[in-house]
Amino acid sequence: MTIDGHYSGTGNPGFSLALAQVEEGLTRLDQWETFKVHQVDKLDLPADGKLRIPLKWFAVAPWWKDMAKPSMEHAAVNVDNVARVELLIRGDGKDGKHVFTLRRLQLHGKVIALNTLLMGLVSAWVLCAVGWLVAVTLSLRTELKDREAAIALLKEVNKALELEARDLAGQAHIDPLTGALNRQGLRAALMSTSSLLADPMAVIFIDIDHFKSINDTHGHDVGDDVLRKFANVIASGIRSSDRLVRWGGEEFLIVCPVTNVHQGRTLAENLRRTLHQQAWPVGLRVTASFGVAQHHERDAIGVVIKHADEELYRAKRSGRDRVCAYTPGETTAPAEAA
Repeated sequence: MTIDGHYSGTGNPGFSLALAQVEEGLTRLDQWETFKVHQVDKLDLPADGKLRIPLKWFAVAPWWKDMAKPSMEHAAVNVDNVARVELLIRGDGKDGKHVFTLRRLQLHGKVIALNTLLMGLVSAWVLCAVGWLVAVTLSLRTELKDREAAIALLKEVNKALELEARDLAGQAHIDPLTGALNRQGLRAALMSTSSLLADPMAVIFIDIDHFKSINDTHGHDVGDDVLRKFANVIASGIRSSDRLVRWGGEEFLIVCPVTNVHQGRTLAENLRRTLHQQAWPVGLRVTASFGVAQHHERDAIGVVIKHADEELYRAKRSGRDRVCAYTPGETTAPAEAA
């Protein structure tokens, strides 16, 4: 493919590309984390803005392999059913305005290579030449075919059992109501993917405002519908490298790698405004409060989550439907409860 773009800003004009592939037997369209992700990192945009990227440069994302644990046939690169293309600006984590204008993304190639076509024609001719021999020997191979069919059936049964076992293992890390990771899933992702903890990393804590009154007034079925829609809206507004976690009840957590506290606050503001634009069950108006904190060198993940939780409650005390961020060195007097 060829990328034709232009970058303006204070950082490095480099970028990364990710292709989200629908993988048969593994991908569920309603669960974003099950899409197979191919990525190529550390691309530099030339002066003329045009960069040709061979598809062989792409590799399957290690974090996806760690989470999905695919078989060998699904672990290789294949881009025959891509549902989404993501372009991530590197920017070197510098504050400021970063603008990447994508003028054109063009795919190149042939439907079938000439050598492949010629080989196919030769193969077809050979098959026709030996076809009559195959017909003569079919009757002698009936018993062998029956045995092969039995073996193939056993292989299919084993494959189905492996998929079921993998699905059950994955369910242990997924919240069944919203499709987001649960706390155990976040722990597994942090242990298996060290890049999540690479600085800078932002944590966003979210709490749905007045959720108890929704359950009390409209019932738990409506409350569950709100939770499912809320998780889908948030998941659609974050990157494939981010992790959405249902922390408990109406509380959610987003872990954002390669993101500082200012970028995390901008993301939280965008998500907060997006909630205002949604149509919610039974005509509800659903808002949320956000707390943002950044992981610093030698910080434990629990410390970052604690800072984000404190900022969340500062946002709720300040009137809800707002974003508060933890910035070391800045002191902010606690707001009066609304």
